[in-house]
Amino acid sequence: MPVPSAWAMRSWRRAPIALGSGGSTRSRPWTYGRRSQCYGRPSKKGLKPIHDRFEVNLMKFETEAIPNTMPFGHAANAVALPGGEIFVTWYNGSYEGGEDQRIAGAVRTANGHWQPTHVVVNRFEYEGDTWIPEIGVPLPAPHGGLRLLFWACPLSTFRLAKNPGSVQLGGGWGGGSWFPIPTITYEGLTWTRTIPDSRVFVSELGPDFVAGRPELFTHERGLVVMGAARRLQSGRWAVPYHTERKDCWFHSRMFVSDPEQKQWETRGDIFAPPGCLEPVIVQLPSREVLCFMRRGGFDGHIFRAMSEDECRTFSEPVQTNLRNPYAGVDLGWSETTECLLVVYNDSYRMRTPLTVGISTDRGKTFRMRDVESTPGFFAYPKLLQDRLGLWHLFYTHNHSHIQHATFDEAWLKDGRQALG
Repeated sequence: MPVPSAWAMRSWRRAPIALGSGGSTRSRPWTYGRRSQCYGRPSKKGLKPIHDRFEVNLMKFETEAIPNTMPFGHAANAVALPGGEIFVTWYNGSYEGGEDQRIAGAVRTANGHWQPTHVVVNRFEYEGDTWIPEIGVPLPAPHGGLRLLFWACPLSTFRLAKNPGSVQLGGGWGGGSWFPIPTITYEGLTWTRTIPDSRVFVSELGPDFVAGRPELFTHERGLVVMGAARRLQSGRWAVPYHTERKDCWFHSRMFVSDPEQKQWETRGDIFAPPGCLEPVIVQLPSREVLCFMRRGGFDGHIFRAMSEDECRTFSEPVQTNLRNPYAGVDLGWSETTECLLVVYNDSYRMRTPLTVGISTDRGKTFRMRDVESTPGFFAYPKLLQDRLGLWHLFYTHNHSHIQHATFDEAWLKDGRQALG
């Protein structure tokens, strides 16, 4: 690390950042350079944006909370719009898997302001049952506008089930404190959905970014879409998903369409014990499709596989050197700098720290920096590069809302070295 100047030494300090929950604050690690904050407080309409900006020379890092309208918020996805806006979706409710769950969304304008959070998909009726939506994947429609692929579970299959109640925080392997998961219990049991009964639907989004009538996307059950949709070099679209049912537990596959999105087919089948789930993909200039996957258990590493035929087949999955605490990951590819980005929890058991890495050799080595490193729950990340080359990161922040970070590659390339 370079020796800071006398001016920078004078500006060293620990700076609190509001969590946006009850007015509590946390502290960032010691840094040098200029830092400025504006604090957000809860309101009847949800969280007000929280900003934390840090710049050294050309380096940039900035975070803010996206206002949420329910106690629980989780699993973001994002898509860039032609005018420079960003549309973000996540699901919220009283707790994960509850029957008041719905898909929420918000638009970040080109000048960086958030429009009010709104409901994108609410519970809906289909085949005589009420369906509760969960994770959505937005993608551009062929002739303008957006459509949303999402999965939902029928209310008729909800049941009382065991709930872990908490996830592990800091303290090392097998120890440390625990972070409570927002839930409602009845004598130790939670009223929740059964994912093996889920089905995938598709809706066209109107100009107000509200979904129209959902249509069934596939008859297959027990599917979970989560990874961002990618447009391949052939013009086809690929949407990663995994299976979650007894006869096909934690297999990663792809929905792939023709360029007009009129015909979709299932491609690939990636599996290695104890399971490969929540796949994410990027296509490299070589036309190869790189896939990273969450491992189906603790105490392991992120799985990696490669396709040379646009997702028809994949290589056998192998574990990378990147740790994985049974949590989601994401990949990004910069067309301008030809750099590969990864974001994941650098831990075997905890969903902290949340770490971002950049590679100039297609994943062999990385430069890493922690976005979050305090005890907490920082997970299910999604990366998006805007038209100016800045990177946007969206992730679940302590189950209460979606946090948004913005950074440039100069900030990331100043990080520590790691093997991929």
